[in-house]
Amino acid sequence: MFAPWGDPGKREGIIYYARAGRADPRTKLPFEIAPATANGTRFVLTREGKPVAGAKVTLISPTRVSTELVTDGAGAITPPLVEKGRYLLSAAAKNMTEHSLPRGPVTTLHRITTTSFTLP
Repeated sequence: MFAPWGDPGKREGIIYYARAGRADPRTKLPFEIAPATANGTRFVLTREGKPVAGAKVTLISPTRVSTELVTDGAGAITPPLVEKGRYLLSAAAKNMTEHSLPRGPVTTLHRITTTSFTLP
């Protein structure tokens, strides 16, 4: 989405991943927040198919209240879903190793994943 930025030899890049809904618990993206069960209220953060423990996940409620959560040892969170409407879950990871992106090489790669869903 964005061209790498920063000084030569210290360039950074970003990759975004997004999914909508909570009907399908299967993970398909390299970095993803997926429901633990179909239409469940527990979610698991995975990277390359493995749970990510101790990661920060931000929950934004339908009234735009932001809450920071931390995944447990199994990479899971159970966000407080107390109102009807659209929710957004977001997590980020930063890798300080060389990567080759379509728009050029980087030494730091930021990954951001989001999952949005509606609570009826």
